[in-house]
Amino acid sequence: RLSSALDVMRALRNGNLQAAGLTLDEALTLIQEGIELNIVMVFDYSNGADVVLARPTIKTLSDVAGKRIGVELNAVGSLMLRSMLAKANLSVKDVKIAAMPITQLKDAVGAGQIDVAVTYQPFSDDLLALGMKPIFSSADIPGEIMDVLAIRKDALHLQDKVNVLMEGYFRTRQYLDDNADDGRRRMAGDLGTTVEDIVSY
Repeated sequence: RLSSALDVMRALRNGNLQAAGLTLDEALTLIQEGIELNIVMVFDYSNGADVVLARPTIKTLSDVAGKRIGVELNAVGSLMLRSMLAKANLSVKDVKIAAMPITQLKDAVGAGQIDVAVTYQPFSDDLLALGMKPIFSSADIPGEIMDVLAIRKDALHLQDKVNVLMEGYFRTRQYLDDNADDGRRRMAGDLGTTVEDIVSY
């Protein structure tokens, strides 16, 4: 388990990972760089889990003009940022971009270094606890952000292991359908959050 999407992408580039869960745009970024990846499965579509949070004084999207925005660039954060700015009829020239790993957003908000943060669950919970409010989410761009399983082409010969990985995923999904309470409890413990948060995700 790695702490951010950028770390996952870096590990795939370096060959330290053979497979990873990415958003489709992240996988396409790597492919464009020349990393040979195959998309073997779509996990889900984001419908609000990816979110732009702002200080309470920022009431509308147009209010982000001139503000400092913390975002993990070269990952799904870039797509969220572009989409939010487009909806606000703004460009990156109209805001101040503070590029940083998603794990640093909480400290940056607490230190007053940024006014807006592009984030996703469960990291967004920490920022909501600091008083940040949602102003834009993946629910505003339905179908544009999807999570996929990407495998390096040089690992595709390990087909048996790929099959085990995919079968394990579907068995887990089935277990969650059949044993929702126990499944949510286990997930909450693994993610260091609460069952209530798991339900809201």
